[in-house]
Parts: sequence; C-alpha cells; structure tokens
Amino acid sequence: MPVSLVGQAGRTNRERGVQKLGQVSQWRAVDCGAVVKTDSGVRIAANVGNILGEGPLWHPEAQCLFWFDILRSKLYRMAGEGDVAVMDLPFMGSAAGWIDAGNLLLAGDDGFYVLDMESGSLHPHMVLEDDNPATRSNDGRVDPWGRFWIGTMGRKLEAAAGALYRLDGARLEVLKQDISIPNSIAFSPDRARAYFADSPSRNILALDLNPETGDILRQRVFASLDDSDSVPDGSVVDSEGYLWNAQWGRGAWCATRPTAASTGPLSFPLASPRARPSAGRI
Repeated sequence: MPVSLVGQAGRTNRERGVQKLGQVSQWRAVDCGAVVKTDSGVRIAANVGNILGEGPLWHPEAQCLFWFDILRSKLYRMAGEGDVAVMDLPFMGSAAGWIDAGNLLLAGDDGFYVLDMESGSLHPHMVLEDDNPATRSNDGRVDPWGRFWIGTMGRKLEAAAGALYRLDGARLEVLKQDISIPNSIAFSPDRARAYFADSPSRNILALDLNPETGDILRQRVFASLDDSDSVPDGSVVDSEGYLWNAQWGRGAWCATRPTAASTGPLSFPLASPRARPSAGRI
C-alpha cells in the first residue's frame, strides 16, 4: 500500500529540518560477503554487521528491499542477491513507506522526510517530537488506507517516554501515550485489525478497526509472552492472516493464527531477530 501524502506538509523542523532541506546523500556499494545458509534453512543474505537493524521494507515497484541501522544513521538497499548499497542519513531513521516508484517517506528521530531514491535528496515533510531530544522513532508501518503508523521511545530506553502516532497526509494524530518500546505494528489483510506491542509489557495487542475507515473501535490482548524469556519485537501479517512475530532474546519467529493459537517457533541463528519486510506504500 502506498503512503498517502495528500495535503500540504505540516510544520517542518525550524532548527534541524531546514538544514536538511534538499540535502543530498549518495548510495555506495557494500561488500556483504557470500550468502550464508544455516542449519535451520534460513539464509543470511546481507551480512553487513548492523548494530540495530530495523524497519525492513519491500518496494514492489523498485523491486528493492530497504532497511535501517538506526544507531549508525544508515539506510540500506538490496536490489538483488549480493547487490547491497548504503546511504548515510543526517538523522536516525527507523522506518519507511514507499510513495511511488522513485520516492520513500522516512521516519527519523525528529520528523518525516521524503527521499528521492535516485538523486539522494531529502525534503522534510513533518516534525515528530522535534522538541524532545530524549526520544527517537522506532517501529512503523503503513496501514491499508495509506496512513503511516510510527512509535517513538526514549533513546536511553526510559520507561513511558514515547508514543504511538498515525500520519495521515498532513495530519499527525496521537493514538497512544506513555509507550516504552513500540513494536509489532502490523495489519490484517481483511483491514479489521491492527497489531501493536509495547515490548516490556510482553503483550501483543489487537486493535479492532472499522474496515471502511480504519478507526480504532477497541483493543484487547492478542498474545502474551509472560511465560517466556523473550519480548515481542517486530511483526508482519501474511496473506492468510497469521501474525509472525520476532521474539527478542529467543532467536525465533513465531506465527500466531488470528484466533491467537501459536503454531510454534521458527528458530534463527541470532538472539534478537527484528522484523520481516513489509510492502507498505504511503
């Protein structure tokens, strides 16, 4: 689903955003080594040594996979096996949605930016907690109506420092406050549910939506990890409605039916898998 940026851009960052207006970054090739196959059958396609790899996004028109290394302020692009490039960002990016064949909307630590993928130019779209240097963006995804959901959190993992927002063109709406580590933002294929987790709570919430408007009707606990040593991280929903959740600390992906019956873990050779790619378009 593309991101919808209909309407005039919102208030831009007067101190930092204007300095980035029109700033150009360049892609450069990355040597990510050979594809590694593990005993579980999982392939490590890009061994780039991310410190905090987040926000995988598949762009169906560009046929590229994008993701971020948040703490290094880098955006990665994979155009094919072994064809990986990286771009340095002037902010800490964490999530993205595609606008059209040539442009991405990036969520950063102080706002939203439109990236021209060919020229590398960045243009501020709207601020996001730019008056609070203690927070940054984290998990985000585009909903079936083209609106961008994004969560914020404390840079030092401060409890209840963040919030959950929804960007609808030129309007930014607060959906939840007092969030510690926002994760697991995903949407069911029938447009009836959104999913969200504040990771330290160990619960994944289901937010029942109006299938026509996307308005939130109610919320409930969808899955709980209280009996495990892991916490819910990023999630994605497949075409059959199964929620796949990366469980931080367990080194596993777990698929859960819409009725909340888990199918069990798919183990990975790492302690903290983050998220599977989505194809959100703004």
